[in-house]
Amino acid sequence: MLTNGEHTGTRGVNRIVERAIGDAETARSQRSYLPGLAAGGVQWQDRDGIVSHPGVSDRELAFLNTVPDRLTATLRAYFAAQSSALKLDPAQLHDAIAAAVLDNIASPTVNLNALYYLLNGETETYAAIQRSMQTLMETLLAEAKQQGLTDSFFVHYAPNLGRDDRGIERVRYATDGDSGTTDFQFMLGGAIKEAGVLALLNRYYQRRTGIAPLGEDFSARTAPRTHEALLARVTDRFDPAQMPTIVGVGDTVTSTIETVNGQPVARRGGSDRNFLQLVQAIGLQFEREI
Repeated sequence: MLTNGEHTGTRGVNRIVERAIGDAETARSQRSYLPGLAAGGVQWQDRDGIVSHPGVSDRELAFLNTVPDRLTATLRAYFAAQSSALKLDPAQLHDAIAAAVLDNIASPTVNLNALYYLLNGETETYAAIQRSMQTLMETLLAEAKQQGLTDSFFVHYAPNLGRDDRGIERVRYATDGDSGTTDFQFMLGGAIKEAGVLALLNRYYQRRTGIAPLGEDFSARTAPRTHEALLARVTDRFDPAQMPTIVGVGDTVTSTIETVNGQPVARRGGSDRNFLQLVQAIGLQFEREI
């Protein structure tokens, strides 16, 4: 480990790749892993399945490691309290909870899709689960602060209704025919996809030119937070002659109309909206549009 507590590379787990190849050892020997960036810009993987988390401390990863069990326990407790009213098949419920809790190293998540379908239209019950997950996420943030990890984490809801005046994402609660927010992700501070764009570009330039425009120690966690500042950093530091054409693909860009004080208000959100806007802005700035 580094002296400052930063987490270095370790063997990762990519079950999709390993199931497709046959087993982990074969996948590693064949260098079958796709190199890239995950967890909102803080988790790197190379072709050998080595995973690293630049800018992330061991204490932060240790806290993240406790989150999946908390998610599982909260869901089990909720359904135990509702067992007489819901009358769900215990085996199906067990499998649905197991499928819902995603034990990601740097972004533990609960995805409620399996539970939404299991409840088969019980919108009020599903919305109550959403509220319980939101409460748990807020509790985890408070506990992290008590442990001296202030500003280490944030919560990402997908899809969402944009951000409120404090910059916190709005949960999209379920309505009839609309599951609303399905993913509740406990994320590392600074782990946003648009910051990951800068991290990818920095490594791309370093490999092509031998120089990292943002410095070799740059990580998504040290990137600017606003669209304007991110674009300015790219414009100021990156050689236009070396700028590649960037293609962004997103699947969670949302727009919902809500009535506020009798007036329609568009709530625009989605986890991919900001990074797609940045990719588009870079293309315009460097004249690299497709």
